[in-house]
Amino acid sequence: MNYDYFDADYFQNGHKKGTVYNNYLEVARSAEIYKEISRLIHTVFRPRRALEIGCATGVVVKHLNELGTEAHGIDVSSWAVENREHYNVLLAGAENLPFPEGHFDFIYSVHSLEHIPENLKIEAFSELKRVSGPAVHFHMMPIVGEGPYSGERETVRSRLRKDPTHSLLEDMTWWRKQFEEIGFDAVNASLSFAHESGTVDLGVSQVLCANYNLNGELFDRIRNWNAYVVNELRSNYHSARLGAHIPVESPWRDVTLTMTGEWNDVVFEPANLVIGRASVITAKVSIFGDEGSALRFCFVTEDGAEADLWREFPPGTSVFSFHLSDFFSRIGSIAQSPIRRIYFGGVARSDASVALSISENGRSLFST
Repeated sequence: MNYDYFDADYFQNGHKKGTVYNNYLEVARSAEIYKEISRLIHTVFRPRRALEIGCATGVVVKHLNELGTEAHGIDVSSWAVENREHYNVLLAGAENLPFPEGHFDFIYSVHSLEHIPENLKIEAFSELKRVSGPAVHFHMMPIVGEGPYSGERETVRSRLRKDPTHSLLEDMTWWRKQFEEIGFDAVNASLSFAHESGTVDLGVSQVLCANYNLNGELFDRIRNWNAYVVNELRSNYHSARLGAHIPVESPWRDVTLTMTGEWNDVVFEPANLVIGRASVITAKVSIFGDEGSALRFCFVTEDGAEADLWREFPPGTSVFSFHLSDFFSRIGSIAQSPIRRIYFGGVARSDASVALSISENGRSLFST
């Protein structure tokens, strides 16, 4: 790969290079999601010294240092480093990290690892191991099969390769295997975000792993962070009046989700609904445009547990069933606890409608 491809146009005029970036310098400085990522790292992981792989101009690096966390970043783009936001941003690739052995206890990235050239993958992972002491890795990237990257494998990869620097486009099993080979085991937790815009992916397409046993205090902080995010999202829904709240007694059947260009939900509010291993959830989803959409079902219990399921829906009407085991657990377990709300939505590319039914051993538990 020619690293010169990551020039001013790549970041400032992304349509010329197949990227989603536009006026990155100004947008990144004010982006709430970068501030949120910084707060998460500082308050949840509390690293002694952090490294960002592929930090671009280093906005998150800057925010972290301002919060009191020593953070460093590397990027292969000469243009990005020339416009760096903090002096701890250096010009380097993941395959040749300019830091001592065991220097970091936290290493993270935001849509960067997929850019590592295939022929440099072994060197890059070797370097990630070398500079890690007892450490946690937290990487957010397009993972095939997760969140908005669900769907037929080659279709997803073809879509992502509009940016020709996307090299490592693999599924979760593959990514976890790469980290296992350098001594990092998957951590059974994930982090949510309240300030993602467009298609939500950072909170559902991430690798979290460590090379030592994490203590209970960290898991408590993760649960508290995720609970905070859920409450903030609920507040945003209510204040912006997003979502049509549908009680179980409603005579409505197909409920419409209108395309707005922003995150939107239909929110069902069932009464006395408990989901178990034998429960079968059946959804009929209609997409009214010529282009499919990746949308989310999210179940939230009375005690704050949360789990979600992403699926790519094609144009037209789809009927499919899913079970408790298909969900991605966010906070606690939604099994055998009363469901308070069911969210269906996302950033649809076309108007959509959904009808939902839940049964167990042939007995209807919920329907709209």
